[in-house]
This record gives sequence, C-alpha cells and structure tokens, in this order.
Amino acid sequence: MRRVRFSGFPLALFLLTLLLPGAACRTEPGVTEERVIETLAALEEATLQQDPDAIARLLSPDFTARLVVPGENRPQIRVMNRGDYVRSLRLAFRNASPLDLDRTNTRVEIAADGRSARATYNLQRTESVNKRLEKRSTQNSVVLEFKAGELLIKSLHIVDL
Repeated sequence: MRRVRFSGFPLALFLLTLLLPGAACRTEPGVTEERVIETLAALEEATLQQDPDAIARLLSPDFTARLVVPGENRPQIRVMNRGDYVRSLRLAFRNASPLDLDRTNTRVEIAADGRSARATYNLQRTESVNKRLEKRSTQNSVVLEFKAGELLIKSLHIVDL
C-alpha cells in the first residue's frame, strides 16, 4: 500500500493570502449614516470657524459645487471645482461671519455598494453681513464617497430658497 504524504503547503499558502494586505480582497469600512452625519457636522463646524482649509480637507480632489441663487428674471447657476469653491469661501468669510447653522430634514441614501452616499437636507443659516444679521435658507444635496480610505465630499448642490 502506498502512503500519501500530506503537505501543509497549500493550507499555509491559503492562510497567508488571507493575512497579507492586498493579497486577498480587502474590505474597508463602508459608508454608514453615522459617518455621513459626522462629515456633515465637520463641514458645518469648519464653516462656523471660517476655516476654508478645514473645509478643503473634506473635499474630494474631483469635487464640484453647483450653486443656484435667485436672479432678476431666472435663477443664476454657478458651477465650481474644488479650487474655485475654496477661493470663494475665503472671499465670503471676509464679508460675512456665519453665526449659526441649523440643519433639518436630513435624509441619507447609501449606495448598494456601500462606497458612496447622498445626503439631502435643509439649512437655515444666520450670519453677520456688514454688521447686519441676515438669515438664509437653502436646500442642499451632498454626494460623498470613499477615496483613499476617507469619506470625502464629491459634490455639493445648494439651492437658495
């Protein structure tokens, strides 16, 4: 009778592929509603602190912003990339100081793949503009996605009410 000798090599190889980073399918934490809300809160805190650099750190390199504001005859639409948006924040913070942000009606939809999400909400903003208090209301839609292991804002759509 012939004896078959079992080698542990195939089992060891299989276990090694599970332990080595990148050797097997790696999973990073997916998008959760809690993580989306935390990112929105960080965006609001950076806005209240008038910190465009902190806001920029929350934005994806391919970020786009679309702002819709009332015009004389029709709404005016402004589309900006990440750099333009951060520059516009720097200018805005020179002329206006946000005093309060109140986010309501927040809804979060997470994509089936768990790598991106959309948050929609209303924002009531109180700010001091040239020593005058002004209130603004907007409807916001934010798309977030994982990039390089971080949940970043890919796009922001703001409609002034």
